[in-house]
Amino acid sequence: MSLAHIRLVKAKEIADRVVYLAESPDFNPERAWQVVAEISISKNDGQFLFRPLNYWSNRKVVPPDVYALPEHERTTRLTGQYADHGFGAWTGRILSLVRLVSMDRRFPERAP
Repeated sequence: MSLAHIRLVKAKEIADRVVYLAESPDFNPERAWQVVAEISISKNDGQFLFRPLNYWSNRKVVPPDVYALPEHERTTRLTGQYADHGFGAWTGRILSLVRLVSMDRRFPERAP
């Protein structure tokens, strides 16, 4: 079982964007699923905006798009600009899920 639990739940769909809330049970003792971020995805090109919320709102969180960079550039950023940031396992999973829901442009109600 993965140590980083993340799921995306569709919050709204508007003309050219789909907004998902990223939820995780990993940041509270009750292990209840809670919103940690909002992801707004363009229906046209799959580009997305990431906004940390709640537990993550006042913490340094590695943006998911860092994990889409070529290995050398990703490593440079993770050891430089984002060296004091955390939650990479979760945001890396968010990137995977964004790619999954954007792949066929169907944008399901939740993923996985």
